[in-house]
Amino acid sequence: MQFAREIQRLFFGVLIAFGIVGLSATYWAIAGQGTILLRDDNPRTIENIARIQRGHIYDRDDTLLIQTMRDNGNTIRQYLEPSTYSALGYYSLRYGEGGAEFAFNDILTGDTTADSFSEYLEQTVLQVPPVGADIRLTLDLDIQDTLVELMGNQKGAGVVMDAQTGDIMALVSLPTYDPNTLDANWDDLTQAEGDPFFNRALQGQYQLGGVMYTLWMSQALLTRYDTTQLIANANDRVSLSDDTLIGCVFDDTSDTMSLIDGHIYGCPVPFAVYQRTTSERTFDDLVSTFSLDAPLTLTDFPVPEPISPTSGTQAEIDPTLIELGNTLGQGTITTTPLHVAGILSAIVHNGNAHQPNILDSVRQQDTEQWQDVTHTTPSIPMMTSVTARQLRTILRDGWQTIQLQTYPETLSIGATIATSQSGEETQLWLIGFVGNEQGNRVAFVVLLENTKDIQTIITLGQNLIQAIIDETLST
Repeated sequence: MQFAREIQRLFFGVLIAFGIVGLSATYWAIAGQGTILLRDDNPRTIENIARIQRGHIYDRDDTLLIQTMRDNGNTIRQYLEPSTYSALGYYSLRYGEGGAEFAFNDILTGDTTADSFSEYLEQTVLQVPPVGADIRLTLDLDIQDTLVELMGNQKGAGVVMDAQTGDIMALVSLPTYDPNTLDANWDDLTQAEGDPFFNRALQGQYQLGGVMYTLWMSQALLTRYDTTQLIANANDRVSLSDDTLIGCVFDDTSDTMSLIDGHIYGCPVPFAVYQRTTSERTFDDLVSTFSLDAPLTLTDFPVPEPISPTSGTQAEIDPTLIELGNTLGQGTITTTPLHVAGILSAIVHNGNAHQPNILDSVRQQDTEQWQDVTHTTPSIPMMTSVTARQLRTILRDGWQTIQLQTYPETLSIGATIATSQSGEETQLWLIGFVGNEQGNRVAFVVLLENTKDIQTIITLGQNLIQAIIDETLST
């Protein structure tokens, strides 16, 4: 009998011991994760992250851009299309994520709230690595490839946007880096000339320069200003300081021109005269109307940073000429190529700028069905539909004036070239649109840093327009 009681005590002791061990394990797996399991240096956490089956990334036509491969139980991220490197970013077990890899990390890793108790146990207690979902982006690889090829070795940025939806069809920042070799080259990349991790399309704070003329033109049209009246000495240069002299984009211009002519040839004098002689709209009105004080962004992507030497520094101008500097896009306001693309989309889309987006749909890796992503952010009104239509006409006639290439009558194509000063450097802007009779409209913006080669950017524009036509508007 005594022996039986000893056996019972031993049995209950063992049960209690197992209970304590079980409770301790549960505590450290759930309540104590922050102290052990989630520490960055916890080997088990690092091992589980390395085993995650990260989702693939595709373009709008289901072309595979990034895939995850298995190697000795771990996963390797492979980046397949060099033209997309700057938009897609990187994933590194050591250095984290950037670009689209960062923006959609929760989807790609399956790091979402568990739908059942069994999933909860797998994720929190057993630490079973989740399987991420695939994502399809709005990028068009053909247009992306073309834009990167056309920009060549230039530093700069480019954005192509579906004006009807806000879908980003191309997003380029140069120079860039190869995410396939990121771990090996990290130290060199962080110190590389041109800062390849800096996304110029999304973060670059550039002087608007002559892009501001398009904004003034919209206000002149809205207030029914006579945009055809002639202005003398219209091709003169305007001095903002000893180092900042603003002139026409095209040298061979008449000394007498209208506001419309000034827009076509990128001449500052007509707009300086316009702003000085009319009180209908002020610079502050333009800032508010076109949301220049709140640039458009892509959710969870890099956002604009303070202006820096690589992103288009503000030109030094005489403080007494700050109002004139603002008028000519060389004053207190800078913005991003993405935001300028938004403004162009408003011109193309009856005055309303859609919020830009780049995520099209999501698919679980064990299924074939894509689930469309709904974007509910309201558009931003920037001008009336009448003003937008008039601006399209001005851009269309202007592009035909400065280049000789012709297009089918069923297409509506317009663009303009502008310059901006960044210290001693000149930046070139190309802004425009392509549309057809069916109502499909695409806006585009290209910025090249530290160049004055007008013919290069004209040729770039011609080829980019043709690529957009071939890929999206051809019947």
